[in-house]
Parts: sequence; C-alpha cells; structure tokens
Amino acid sequence: MTRAEIISLTRDLINEISTDAGALLSDTGNLLEYVNAGMEDVVLDLMPLMKSVFMRTKTISLVADQAAYSLAQTITGTTIALVTGTPPTITDSGSGFVTAGFAAGMSITVSGSTADDGDYLIETVVAGTLTLDAADTMTGEIAGASITITQKDPSWMIYKVERSVTDQSPREIEIIDPLDFPFAFTVGDTEASPTKCYFQGDDIYFVKTPDTTTSNYAKIYLLRPEAVTLPTTGPKYLPRPAHRMIAYKAAMLAATSIGANVAPFVALYEMRKNQVASLYRKQFQQKTRHVRDDSSRRNAVDDREKVFYDPGWD
Repeated sequence: MTRAEIISLTRDLINEISTDAGALLSDTGNLLEYVNAGMEDVVLDLMPLMKSVFMRTKTISLVADQAAYSLAQTITGTTIALVTGTPPTITDSGSGFVTAGFAAGMSITVSGSTADDGDYLIETVVAGTLTLDAADTMTGEIAGASITITQKDPSWMIYKVERSVTDQSPREIEIIDPLDFPFAFTVGDTEASPTKCYFQGDDIYFVKTPDTTTSNYAKIYLLRPEAVTLPTTGPKYLPRPAHRMIAYKAAMLAATSIGANVAPFVALYEMRKNQVASLYRKQFQQKTRHVRDDSSRRNAVDDREKVFYDPGWD
C-alpha cells in the first residue's frame, strides 16, 4: 500500500468512531503523524520476529589510541549539487553516494548550502543521484560549494554489538551506560581487545581504548533507518500483508487522543499481527529440526539431569 492508501484507510477507520474526528484530521498534519508513529510501532513489534528483514550491519575497524568511531553515513564535496523539482534530487558528479553507504528511506541532513540546509528523506539511490521524497522541496544550488550530507540519528537504532572472529562464533560486546564510563576502567588504560562500548550522539566509544589497529574488529547490528520511514511509495521493508497494521495502529493512536474506544482497532491489529507471524514462520517449516539441543547450547547451558546427558552425542 502507498502512504496515501494507508492514510485513506486510517481516515475511514476513524470515521467509524466519529465523522467529526475524521474531519478534524489533516492528511499532511496530525493524521500523517499518527500514520508515521504507527509505522514505527509496527516495525518495533515485528522486529523480534523479522530481524533479518529490518536490520542492517556496520563493521568497525579499530585504530590504535582512538576510542570514538562515527556511525553516521556522511559525504562532503564540491561535486554535490541540489536540484529543484518534484521530487527534488541531489546529484554528485563524483558518484559517491552508494560508496558512502546511503540507502533508500534514510533521513538525511544537508549542510553547507546557501538556502537548502535541512532534513530530507531519500526515496531512491544510485551512485550519482539521491532522489528525495516528493513532499520535500529545494531551492536548488549548482555544484561548487562544499556541501555535506549526513545520515540522521542512527545511534538509537542499535540492537547489539559483536566482536568479529574468524571461527564464526562472535562474542557480544557489552553496551554500557555512558554514566558508567568512569567506573569501567582507569582513565588512560588501553587494551588490544575492548569488551565494552557505549554511545554518544552518532559515535560509538570502545572501552578500554584500543591500543592496536584491528581490521573489522566489531560488527554493529542496527535497525534499518529506512524501515521506520514511510515515503510516498509506501513501506520498503515491511511485508505487504503487514501494511494494514499501520492503519490499525494509527487509528488506535487517534482514538486514544480523543478518548474513544480503541478495542476494535486493538483486536484488528492483534489478529493481523498473528497472521503475519504465522505466515512468516511457515518459510522455516521445511528446515532442519534438532531433536535435542545443539552442541553449542549444551556446552554453554546444560540444565538436564545427568542421566540424560550423552557425551558422545554430536
């Protein structure tokens, strides 16, 4: 479903509660906000089930005596131009957008321009062009000035951090509260293999500070930024059967705001969520099943009675 179709469905659902409420909602204002919030809630509800769909990874290489590493995708250059239109575009004669890591659905910030500094949503990406959402507007600027494009606020999307190892048994790196940082180690201490990290803004900090340069030391799992945005073409990663969940959730939020009964929308939402979950799990039905726990779990946690333990089982 497109964003317009989801908004229309949400309005129809809300009109079942109160036509007055439906008339007070704006497709580009409060109703759109409910739909955007609903999109985020749906992704967060389905992410535990569909990690491979909603997540991406970023690999970090350590540099000796450097504690902080940026997570945001960014590109700066004098080859970047801002092009007005519907939709507007950002072009780079150096064709660096794909290499820099930009992807469809990302929210970005433009800085360094004469009149178009601000936040935008990427609709599509090729090496030399970012096509923005049709709702975005730009004055336009030819290449020449040094313009920077930065991915917005990726750090809240962190799911976990793992240390990459050659034996394919990654070890999770503990994420600590920045307030605990002073207690994690003595200031000035370093080590080759940090086991903890924390986040500030768009940066990850390793604790203790690495004293050795190590390629591809850690892999960070993040929620795809494009998974929680809703461009005009509709959800990019949310499976089609789950699109109506956005409207049900948005209607719940709208009904809550006016003190109306949300129970019908809750029932619709839960029914569709269960259907989507059942449909998704069916793809695994033909895969190998283990009669017993696999060896890695038996080695890590074995809470069975000794009489059932068979050391010869592989």
